[in-house]
Amino acid sequence: MTFHQAGRDRESVEALRHAVRLQPAVAELWCDLGIMLAHLEAWDEAEDAYRRAVQVRSDFPEALNNLGNLLRRRGCVSEAIPCYQSALRHRADFVEAHYNLGLALQSFDHLEEAQSCYATVLGLNPRLAAAQNNLANTLQSLGAVSQAMPYYHRAVELAGANTDFRVNLGMAQLLLGQFGEGWRNYSARGADRVPGVALWDGSPLQGRRILLRAEQGFGDTIQFIRYGGMLKQRGGFVLLSCPPALTRLLATAQGIDHLLPEDRELPACDFWAPLLHLPGILQTRLETIPAHTPYLSVDPELARQWVESLRLPASHLKVGIAWRGSPAHHNDGNRSIAPAELAALAEVPDTSFVSLQPGCPGGCPESRLPFVPLGRELTDFADTAALVIGLDLVISVDTSVAHLAGALARPVWTLLPFAPDWRWMRERADSPWYPTMKLFRQSRRKDWPGVLARLREELSALARTSRSEPRR
Repeated sequence: MTFHQAGRDRESVEALRHAVRLQPAVAELWCDLGIMLAHLEAWDEAEDAYRRAVQVRSDFPEALNNLGNLLRRRGCVSEAIPCYQSALRHRADFVEAHYNLGLALQSFDHLEEAQSCYATVLGLNPRLAAAQNNLANTLQSLGAVSQAMPYYHRAVELAGANTDFRVNLGMAQLLLGQFGEGWRNYSARGADRVPGVALWDGSPLQGRRILLRAEQGFGDTIQFIRYGGMLKQRGGFVLLSCPPALTRLLATAQGIDHLLPEDRELPACDFWAPLLHLPGILQTRLETIPAHTPYLSVDPELARQWVESLRLPASHLKVGIAWRGSPAHHNDGNRSIAPAELAALAEVPDTSFVSLQPGCPGGCPESRLPFVPLGRELTDFADTAALVIGLDLVISVDTSVAHLAGALARPVWTLLPFAPDWRWMRERADSPWYPTMKLFRQSRRKDWPGVLARLREELSALARTSRSEPRR
């Protein structure tokens, strides 16, 4: 591959095209052509070349593995799996094919099979850090986080420079309540730095300006904005850069002196910190979580407008529901609920349901729940907060709405998948972050019907209690 080594990719492709015209029965040439075309992101032609290689020589494991990789990259995972399986039939000790089959099965949520693939990989090559990490991820998704820990540690030992592996270890440690090491490893995640400004290390802030930068999802920002007040108590002038959808809401956050949308030019400051670094910098332990709520507030006039526009029956329990998070979230398939599953709640009497789902002001017909129409879209989180403050209860999957209700000190029932995000920890029905939150956990994977059955019973009991009490 002299042309490729010289960086002359297109010349290399032309040379290989000429070679396969002269020797079309040489499978290795077709495979090499596929590799080079894939390098140029000529996906259709690369796929054709790999298929020609396999057509010429059906027992060509490298070509089958490469074809599987290309198909998986293009989102055709169901077609990729047989390619890897065929490669392994011809070469049982093919480490890369075992590993790639594990990736494909894991993406299809076939976790037990993926676990077996990664275990086979490590039997053949125990020094493959990525397989150690992926086996740990798979075990954690199966609920075996303690069993996963040695593999996370080994992945970090083998590839200490890989920050993703350290972050995964950190999240598992936080899930287990190991906050000291957990925050330290979690802080390895990448963040856009502020040029020429020092990352805050916990040093005194008296009279200094510190810029906090929102990161990850809306819910993360809502959860960790509580730390702004702690920095203010240390004498800092606290600035916050955050998404525009949050600016009106977070203008009410305690301890924030100046707020700006993240698309604006950053102001002068002495220090900066990603928002989710703060628990580690401030050495937060389980018993020292700043759990006082509310730490956000609502415009009373906006709240009054929502109450008047909805005109919900005074005798009814007023319940807001959010059933899905962002489709872009890597775990959305596990944390979101199909609207049809909400039909289990339709039997609860004397309850008015309101949709808190962005883009669904009238609810969702598939749910068969009698949602009260909002009349207009929720424009931003300040709008949602003003609606939430007038409800008796919020029911939400693990998304920003749950964090919002908790930050406002409103009663909130959060529905969690079998393998929850690290912040919810394990085997507890409450949240150390939000005193007004109750957690409803899956007892086994994918069991939303079981969760909703328990929730229906408790909601019915709450509705009965509410009927006997004066309504606000």
